Amino acid sequence: MTLFPTSASRLRQILSATFLIALGAIHLPASHAKGLKKIAVASPRVSAGPPYALRDEAMQFADDLANRRGLDPAWVRDAIGQARFIPVIQRLMQPSLKPFVKNWRVYRSRFIDPIRI
Repeated sequence: MTLFPTSASRLRQILSATFLIALGAIHLPASHAKGLKKIAVASPRVSAGPPYALRDEAMQFADDLANRRGLDPAWVRDAIGQARFIPVIQRLMQPSLKPFVKNWRVYRSRFIDPIRI
């Protein structure tokens, strides 16, 4: 078993799948550990919008992506169509309202020691 795909077609599929995952990650919080813990569990309390399969512009994007990347259009439409917009995640993606002040002494005590120097 090899770690890397042997065919260009398979590589395109993996890269496109990675792109689709990243596209879905746009709606995931990049920080705010508390938010990540709440979102990581599939909670029925989180209200999600309708699936993107019902949105014409999302399906046009799926068709365009499949055409540009040489993927099966049905597979791309299905993958994008399952995604849902979650308003809570959009809020968690926003920068913190409180400014974060960096402390040199704390950083130095944690990361600068004789072993690292």
